[in-house]
Amino acid sequence: MIEMLCGLIMVLLFQFYGLSWQLVFVSALVYALVVITFIDIDHKLIPDKMVIFLLIVGIMYELIIRPVPLLDAVIGFFAASVPLLLIAILSRGGMGGGDIKLMAVVGIFLGWKGVLIAMFLGAFIGALVGIIAIILKKKGRKDVIPFGPFLCTGIFVTTLYGENILRFYLNLINFGY
Repeated sequence: MIEMLCGLIMVLLFQFYGLSWQLVFVSALVYALVVITFIDIDHKLIPDKMVIFLLIVGIMYELIIRPVPLLDAVIGFFAASVPLLLIAILSRGGMGGGDIKLMAVVGIFLGWKGVLIAMFLGAFIGALVGIIAIILKKKGRKDVIPFGPFLCTGIFVTTLYGENILRFYLNLINFGY
């Protein structure tokens, strides 16, 4: 099933990026997200080795392709990770360190606007799934639900449609973009 998922992802990525270096870097990001998702579901853990891999790939991506301005990538490193760190501190561990580190390195890939969109989408999807799980009595309010898969989903959607989402949102609030 995972192999089929990865095949479908590659077809989708190829349609977006064609045969390009950007496809190589984005594929590395997305396949790492697949690995992180299933590890987090099984073990409630985002391995540091995966985060370090993404950090290296993200820096190379920024240096070679420059998908976002360098300052946006630097700000992106902190834009989602700092709020998540504050949540972890204030909730005394309600947010895992892996989630914080993941969003930091993804900020390099997506820049500050993209990483905030990804975090919002991940939180929205996670809240929706959590509420449904509680209503269906699959989970209780105190049960731990890994956040990584939802963040990974938000990152994936933002990687493909982030500019469109941002444009839609800004048009919605009448700023134009």
